[in-house]
Amino acid sequence: MNKVNLKLLWIAAGISLVCTMLFYQYLSTLEKQEEVKKYIEVVVAKQDLPANTKITKDLLETKKTLAASVQNSVKEEEAIGKYVKEIILANEPIRRERLVEDNVKQLFMKIPEDKRAVSVQVNEYIAVADLIIPGNFVDIYLNQEEKTVETAEGKVNYINMTKLVLQNIQVVAISKRAEIEEKEREKTPSAYSITLAVTPSDAEKLIYAENYGTIKLALRRVNDDNIVTTYGVNEVTMRNQ
Repeated sequence: MNKVNLKLLWIAAGISLVCTMLFYQYLSTLEKQEEVKKYIEVVVAKQDLPANTKITKDLLETKKTLAASVQNSVKEEEAIGKYVKEIILANEPIRRERLVEDNVKQLFMKIPEDKRAVSVQVNEYIAVADLIIPGNFVDIYLNQEEKTVETAEGKVNYINMTKLVLQNIQVVAISKRAEIEEKEREKTPSAYSITLAVTPSDAEKLIYAENYGTIKLALRRVNDDNIVTTYGVNEVTMRNQ
């Protein structure tokens, strides 16, 4: 083999080696890019989250998972404060469809902290001509008829009087609806229920008032949270006023 052919052979071998190295480098770059695409960080449940659980930051964590296995997942800030629609298992990504949307919150989610939801039966005369809607605030009056009740200690006489018993009480639902459209007012039955948010002690007063007399609701104006003191009225005080 002459020197020229030997030189060409070495050049070809060198070019081949460089091409091979470049090819493997290219494949390695593709593999790394593919690896980055395959795994993403998602928000998952730290523990099993039963239905109706309110999600807080301490119930969440982030983990890397295959991108192909996760669809419609939410960010941490989107999950916090939401309620779980159906159980989410530990380490399961938080998906949008597993959360209760804000516009379809169930009644228990609308009850203020430290309050209870208590329903009373009303009609259009008791409930301000059916003009009360969820979100309004009302005062509740008790009209107690004259009666005598037998107790272990003897007879107790109740005089006929009307008294303001509860003030600034939030309406959370009308019948089975937490929201009611204006057109639906025409279909309001003659007797229906209004659900009110009350403290446990106010719940006692409300239940007593409904069972031992008749109640009437008074609608409060917007942003009026004033509490007044009244002493009730009966036939005698009415004549003396």
